[in-house]
Amino acid sequence: MAAELTAPPEPVAAARAHTERAFYKVGYTSHIFGLMDRLYPYVGREIALGLGRAIAGTYAQTHPGVVEVVRRNIELIAPSQATTETAHRVFTEYGATIADYIAIGNMTPADAADLCVERSGLEHLEEARRRGTGAILVTGHLGFFEFGSLLLRQYGFDVSIVTLSEPTEALTRWRAEFRRRWGTETIEIGRDAFSSLEVTRAVGNGRYTAMLVDRPFGPRACEIPMGNGRALFSEAPAMIAWISGCPIIPVAITRSGNDHYRMVAHPCIWSDPTLSRSENIQTMTRRSAEALITEFERAPEQWYHFIPIGR
Repeated sequence: MAAELTAPPEPVAAARAHTERAFYKVGYTSHIFGLMDRLYPYVGREIALGLGRAIAGTYAQTHPGVVEVVRRNIELIAPSQATTETAHRVFTEYGATIADYIAIGNMTPADAADLCVERSGLEHLEEARRRGTGAILVTGHLGFFEFGSLLLRQYGFDVSIVTLSEPTEALTRWRAEFRRRWGTETIEIGRDAFSSLEVTRAVGNGRYTAMLVDRPFGPRACEIPMGNGRALFSEAPAMIAWISGCPIIPVAITRSGNDHYRMVAHPCIWSDPTLSRSENIQTMTRRSAEALITEFERAPEQWYHFIPIGR
């Protein structure tokens, strides 16, 4: 699929995964999210952003092993920017994103949508609607990806977000209920072949269904070359698009200046009737990954991977 790589990244020194650390176990819970939601009306967005950045920055300062994992991940896509400083920015940007996640749930949809000051590629979303299909919206752990569902609702698109189960059932339920505030349906999937049926039904009903592809959870994955390594991308969106006869549309939402946002939708990726099923799945996965990688390269400080993903 690609030319030989130059020297691959050396393995990161063994360390506990961030999900095993006390900060994650205490902080990533429905109780903490609920507390942030209740406090937000008293502090407002500016203070919430400051607190989010400060807490995340403190975490980075006290967890150098996780920072090094993040730096090595950045090295896959932007070697010249793979510095400890950039890696620290990943944490502070993530803290700000969590703050804005709570913020948009406390705003009117119209006020929240005003935070996105640059929008391009809406014609690709309209193309799928004109052709009478839903679409698979593929994105990565980049920027404020969940914000896209609120934005698209403003243009009359029905949106579902596909997600794995959270660490606890309570958090899975809390986040699903929270997304309903801006009219987004949550599709929770398991780790078996039958879990894609609900996604297929949603697309068949004309919904625009968002899926993260840069951290596959099952056996069906495609190894994609990056600028300085390789990473796995899920083949599930391409499989569902092929079955449903709908397009894949790569989408990215990233933070721009003054804590505003930029949304871009890339051209539709349709299956090719001249190709076999396996060829279509591989081709569609590769093309969607290549579109998203350009967005990762544009904003590596907003690419949120806290575990090693390089191969």
